[in-house]
Amino acid sequence: MNSRQVAFVTGAGRGIGRGIALALAREGFIVVGNGRTFNPEDTNKGLFEVKKKIEQVGGTFLPLKGDISLSEDRQYLLDTI
Repeated sequence: MNSRQVAFVTGAGRGIGRGIALALAREGFIVVGNGRTFNPEDTNKGLFEVKKKIEQVGGTFLPLKGDISLSEDRQYLLDTI
């Protein structure tokens, strides 16, 4: 069993959400981050840049596509987490 805490960060691919995701990963959290833009091929910005940065320092990041303003996306995000 993994005793590390999981943090869910909305808008983790940019701005304040990005900063929070990186800070939580440095503190040892498993980070799940979502964004409306989801491009696995772009590791220079967005969720997959954050994933790359976190994994480079030994952290764990799960990127998820979803818009928290949509009820079906909220349910998907919660079910997946």
